[in-house]
Amino acid sequence: MFVNEAVLRDNYRPEELVERDEELSEYQEALRPVINAAPPKNIFLYGQTGVGKTLATRLVLNQLLSDQENYDDLNIKVVNLNCKSASSSYQVSVDLVNQFRDTSEKIPSTGYAASQVYQMLWNHINDLDATHLLVVLDEIDSIGSDDDILYELPRANDNESVEDTLVGVVGISNDFTFRDIECACEGQPVR
Repeated sequence: MFVNEAVLRDNYRPEELVERDEELSEYQEALRPVINAAPPKNIFLYGQTGVGKTLATRLVLNQLLSDQENYDDLNIKVVNLNCKSASSSYQVSVDLVNQFRDTSEKIPSTGYAASQVYQMLWNHINDLDATHLLVVLDEIDSIGSDDDILYELPRANDNESVEDTLVGVVGISNDFTFRDIECACEGQPVR
């Protein structure tokens, strides 16, 4: 009855988004500074569950990673983190540190001062051989009102915590009220 029954499963990931050309074009335009070797913009996507925010992010960033091969002076890294199980900026920062570490070197989710965890994160980013780091924080609304990470990451270069790698954040949320918070990274309401 079905040509491909797998497309009905939750874990199915299409290779393209249908009827989202305009949104994908806007997304690519927002990432243009990266290809131009400039500091990345911080991007926040919000919308209803199932409209393709995470898939669009994956597709656009995969294309960006592929396109960087055409430029000698670019080395873009992407770190993806689903924040659903993290209820604070501290937990997000611990999870980010652990993204850079081998299993045997991961740090526990408690026991360190926040400043220590951020310093570990900055050290890992500074050790990257990358011109740009894009940190994708999916389900970013799960961190609630403890949004220090939304200040720390976008300001990592300005605060001289990270020197050679330009850091950008892509936040994804299906909570429409999340856009009403004051975004620490830009000083403007998230739209």
